Formats: sequence, structure tokens, C-alpha cells
Amino acid sequence: PDGRAAAAGIQPGDIILEVNRQPVDGVESLRSAVRASAGKPTLLLVRRGAGRDGQDLYVTVRPAGR
Repeated sequence: PDGRAAAAGIQPGDIILEVNRQPVDGVESLRSAVRASAGKPTLLLVRRGAGRDGQDLYVTVRPAGR
């Protein structure tokens, strides 16, 4: 709740689909993509909600101190 992702608007239950417009298919590919963008803003495509009520949105996570 106190991290950069939360500050960017990521919520519990959100599903991260892409990092910097590159698809991720699991935790390891997500971690690798985030490490590759260390020190720079990271653009995430997030799916919030399920079924017809779900929506996809872009969220930018900024490095600490920016």
C-alpha cells in the first residue's frame, strides 16, 4: 500500500498485462521487464475487474524520488 505501484493507482486484484507495451505472461516476465526499466518511468497496461465490467487502463509507475 505504500509502494510506487500503489501511488500510481495499482489496486489489489489488478492484472498486469503489459510492461512498456510488451506483454507479460507471469510473475517472472513481469519482474524481468520491470528490472529492465529500472530508474525510468514504467508504463503498465492493467486489467481492472472481470467479465463485461472489466476495463483495461494504462498506469505509469515512476521511480522513487520523481
